[in-house]
Amino acid sequence: MIQSSDFHKIIEVGRLIMKEEDSTRKLIIALDFAINISEAEKGLIIFCHGKEDQYCVLSRNNKMQNQANSEHDEERNIFRFLLSREERFPDYYNTREKFLEYQEELQKKHRTIPFLVFPLYKKNKLFGILHLSHKKRFRIFREDVISTLQNFTDFLSLQILTLIDANQSAPQEEFKEKSVSINGDFDSIIGSHPKLLDVLKVVTQVAETNVPVLIEGETGTGKELIARAIHKNSQRRHQKMVSLNCGAFPENLLESEFFGYKRGAFTGAVRDHKGKFEVADGSTIFLDEVDEMSPMLQVKLLRILQWGEFSPLGSDEVRAVDVRIVAASKSDLKRLVDEGSFRDDLYYRLNLIKLELPPLRERKEDILQLAYHFLNRKTLNESNGYKRISPEAQTAIQSYNYPGNVRELENIIKRAAILCKDDTIKLSDLPEELRTYKAVFPSPSQEIDFQDSFKEAKRKIVENFEKTYLQNMLEKSAGVIAQAAKRAGMHEKNFRQKLKYYQIRP
Repeated sequence: MIQSSDFHKIIEVGRLIMKEEDSTRKLIIALDFAINISEAEKGLIIFCHGKEDQYCVLSRNNKMQNQANSEHDEERNIFRFLLSREERFPDYYNTREKFLEYQEELQKKHRTIPFLVFPLYKKNKLFGILHLSHKKRFRIFREDVISTLQNFTDFLSLQILTLIDANQSAPQEEFKEKSVSINGDFDSIIGSHPKLLDVLKVVTQVAETNVPVLIEGETGTGKELIARAIHKNSQRRHQKMVSLNCGAFPENLLESEFFGYKRGAFTGAVRDHKGKFEVADGSTIFLDEVDEMSPMLQVKLLRILQWGEFSPLGSDEVRAVDVRIVAASKSDLKRLVDEGSFRDDLYYRLNLIKLELPPLRERKEDILQLAYHFLNRKTLNESNGYKRISPEAQTAIQSYNYPGNVRELENIIKRAAILCKDDTIKLSDLPEELRTYKAVFPSPSQEIDFQDSFKEAKRKIVENFEKTYLQNMLEKSAGVIAQAAKRAGMHEKNFRQKLKYYQIRP
């Protein structure tokens, strides 16, 4: 019997689905609900449309992320098996009770990983399935969950049939994956922008090597997520990755964090202490904000990169470690080398493989996908119910330039989910900077020389705008280029290049 709490959840998610205008989002909400209530690791909706063997597939994991279609051959085989059995025995699946009797047969035939399959019917004819699975062999689905999902699949069948009727021409276009299939484990990384996918492709190529990797990108672009992806797809993944923010410690403390110390090395050193490099022996160490390191520590880091050895503070003992170094910088390290604040020999050691992460403002097509990911995770973790984002709020969210990048977007969505009074995030639930943000364009009243060609006139207007804008950002930031670049939502390197081009001095 369906429990009262689960019944209310079905009613709640049903209301949200009915309000949602986008057909793909309707099914994403439904599938996320099924995964969440069953505590499955992965869920999939597959149904046939039109020609025989033409399937539409939507797959998600328990982190509210899409999965590539190429990974679902097993589920397709199960669906084909069920269709073939139904053709042979027309009354075989007229009741779900009889259907579930063959759950064990399916598992024996296909694999030992526990899974549940719920039929989707159109007039007592099977046209699709809801598939939920766990990786753990002995994981058991609760009976009350099965009962709840049995009731839910009636509603799900209706939604899919409505979608098919509304998209008779080619409904499978609705389910094109929003991410390219790339070999590797990238569960924590959301997005399909070509620059991001290029980074992930390089990650798959270098992950199993031991070469150092340098990750550059603005604050909040996900440098540590990429570092964790490198580690997770490497041969060192069975040991914990060690992380250290080089900008969070003064020089004397950072050295002891790096290399450890012997008892008596300094006042307060009452016992031996292992440093991060020794702890990371055999694993990966992630050094964030490596651009903040002092020249002295740069020399000692270079020694580890060259020889794989170090000495703890207060000791002449030389210790050897096997550590893979992944470093990250929010600044352009090549510029720091040119300015003399970063060692060129260390830079070239770290720069063997360099990954440049695009800022969020360059990934406009990923913004809503990220927003819904954060929204679903927030509401599901805190049992606040399912929520959607109104069209007006979506426009504002996509238009903003996010100087704090993905981290800022996550905080904005968390805040909106808390302030939202019903199941829809509205424009009024967003921070003022999103509600009032408008892109800056040259004034229409600017004087235009109509004797110029179109191309030349346009160039003059754009250059005038850029020069005025850069000067304005510098004035608001008291001439501090790093702050001005952040305020403008630009990478500091690009901001400096613009200043040089327009001969603007801070």
